[in-house]
Amino acid sequence: KELPADRSDPNWDNLRFNLAVVTGDWMKIPMMVAEGHDDLEGQSVRDLVEMADRSIRFDLPYTKELVHEIADRGRDDPHAMAAAYWLAVSAEMEDDPTVGQWLRRAMAMSDEQGPMHEVSLSNVVTEVEAWRARTTEVSELLRRGEIPACAVSQNLGIPLLDLTLRCAMQNAGTRAGRRRGVIAAYSGVRGEATIHSTKCVGLGPSALLTLSFLGILQEAIEEMDGVLIPHGTLAWLYVEKAAIRFPQPSRLAAAKAAAQLSADGILQTASKGSRATPSRSDEIGRDLSSLLTAARGAGEETQHVVVAENPHRTLAGGEMRPVDLSEHYGYLVSPRSVLRALVDRFVLTPEEEHQVGRDLHGAEEWPEEPRLTPQSVLYFDALTVARFLMPRVGISTLLRRVADAGYSVRISEETMQDYRSLLLQEDLQRGMSTHVEEIRGVLKEGIASGKVHLAARPRPKTEYEAATSRYPELDLVRLAGEGGTGLSGVMIDDRYLNQYRSIGTEAGGVPVWTTWDWIRRKLLLGGHGRKDFAEKANSLRNAGYLFAPLTSEDLAGAVMAAEIEDGQLRLTSDLVAVRGQVELVRESRCLQIPGEASWLRKFIGGCADAIREVWSESTTEDEAVVRAEWIGGLLSGDGWTIFPREAESRWVSSVMTEYAESLRRPLLMSRDSRSGRYLQWVERSVSKGPESRFAQEARDLGTKAVRWRRLSGWVRRGWSAAWLRWKSAAG
Repeated sequence: KELPADRSDPNWDNLRFNLAVVTGDWMKIPMMVAEGHDDLEGQSVRDLVEMADRSIRFDLPYTKELVHEIADRGRDDPHAMAAAYWLAVSAEMEDDPTVGQWLRRAMAMSDEQGPMHEVSLSNVVTEVEAWRARTTEVSELLRRGEIPACAVSQNLGIPLLDLTLRCAMQNAGTRAGRRRGVIAAYSGVRGEATIHSTKCVGLGPSALLTLSFLGILQEAIEEMDGVLIPHGTLAWLYVEKAAIRFPQPSRLAAAKAAAQLSADGILQTASKGSRATPSRSDEIGRDLSSLLTAARGAGEETQHVVVAENPHRTLAGGEMRPVDLSEHYGYLVSPRSVLRALVDRFVLTPEEEHQVGRDLHGAEEWPEEPRLTPQSVLYFDALTVARFLMPRVGISTLLRRVADAGYSVRISEETMQDYRSLLLQEDLQRGMSTHVEEIRGVLKEGIASGKVHLAARPRPKTEYEAATSRYPELDLVRLAGEGGTGLSGVMIDDRYLNQYRSIGTEAGGVPVWTTWDWIRRKLLLGGHGRKDFAEKANSLRNAGYLFAPLTSEDLAGAVMAAEIEDGQLRLTSDLVAVRGQVELVRESRCLQIPGEASWLRKFIGGCADAIREVWSESTTEDEAVVRAEWIGGLLSGDGWTIFPREAESRWVSSVMTEYAESLRRPLLMSRDSRSGRYLQWVERSVSKGPESRFAQEARDLGTKAVRWRRLSGWVRRGWSAAWLRWKSAAG
């Protein structure tokens, strides 16, 4: 469609904006905001709201003026006042005293139609409980691989970037042994697939995110002959990027101030031994309880007191109720008492006290409140320290003034950990924004060069298709299912969507690939060598990509490359990645038997083949034992006992028997002594190994076996039946 010649046409700006978004030419949007800013009188309140939102997204200098213009023009419209308030919060304008007035005005003018509604805390608690139940239900479906990730996003309002990219980046930075999140990218039903043609590859958003995470997106698209992306891919990415913005900038500012004060030695955490007393921690809160415990147990040489608002309220029975802290009188001081002490010690002027006092609550002094003495140790609870960390005009942070007055400042370990977590989230956001911009830039360049093609915008035929039309992953599936697009295959990193090898009928179906298939084709089969392939494979394993294939070559190669010190295998990055993936599969309880038994069977068989290989390749027999026992250890651990309880007993027993029998085959080598010792080691390992425990548990359960061909028949019925079932359930 051509742009209207008349720029006064009401569709002019909308069409320009939509074209900029879907083609990835996002840098035109700031120019459009600037043009609108030059003609504020000609803009409606709705136009101003859209302009302010775009100004915030691109961090433009017009935001504050636009937000105030919305509030001025919409002073009699509760919707406009509410929009002005939320835009101000997103733009970090909470310190402006007029912002709070906008919210109160919106609430006062709201009626039954909204936009603001007053609800009791008891109703909020009820809603929260219902939301938790819904979250549990949807998370369980995702764990079992029964819904795609976009369905989780739709039902829980979680951006897909959080389910994939944020999780991958967070996992990659997690130390070994720590709990990691799961990325349901690959299905355990299917194995590796071979990519025969790249004439026209359909790339889903999940595959784009993975390729960008691995740093090979540009290279991958250049290698492909042609790329087709769903029409709404870049529009989806634009919306997802907006969700990266930190929801409460004031908390982030407090976290940065706390980190700086901690680095300067001003802000310290309370003693780790000052844990909350179980008797009242639930009643008054773990944070305040731990601080009171620390203050009371510090001795009498130096004054130790807790700074908290009076009265102290907690949520109980659906209402905020004051808590009786009479047993702690003498150890509690109010924030205003601290302010007066700062004035008395000449580190705060009366004018500054008045300025700060407007923002501080808790004007009441505590009963039996002690007078602060020089060199006192002040413990700030989470709410109070946030107020003292907030920057104000002429005051970077009140806590620094508190330290200048000679007081020691401490907070609970829980509060400091919350601040560290906020800073970590900011780092993740920066990284996510970088990946989003890379994807946008690569696709924009590809569209301009003709390498990347936008699919036609789909026309929803049903209410269900209309409801899910904002998810390009599903649009790609529909395109492949309808045929006629000339697709060589589609690349989708979603466990539910890629469990089948093709979409459509068996004869004319479009192959379904994953990014794993691509890196295997490009790096392992393309002549780059196993080292380059292992680097990318380990990145995916460390990032928490579930069911990334583990072959005997992967296991044996990683184990043989590791050195042995003092009879132990020295862990390498390859071994850490392999063990981490196995632990993730085992502890996440995501593996479904018999549905995804293919992955488990191949993994167990790979362990057996790898053990035989290291016995053949190791220099000495003692070295072979160390390496083989490390591989065998991957099958140990109580976490594997979930499978007999969910699986059919005979299948589990048979696959572990296959493992033992595979190990018992003699080594094909000339040194009979080595082969003999190997068989002795096998018998010792089998008698105490996992296959013995699995078989016994399977017999104890006594469940009826279901043959593998039943699963095979289910898979052969194809994509269409499962897709229709999910559509029906989602609809």
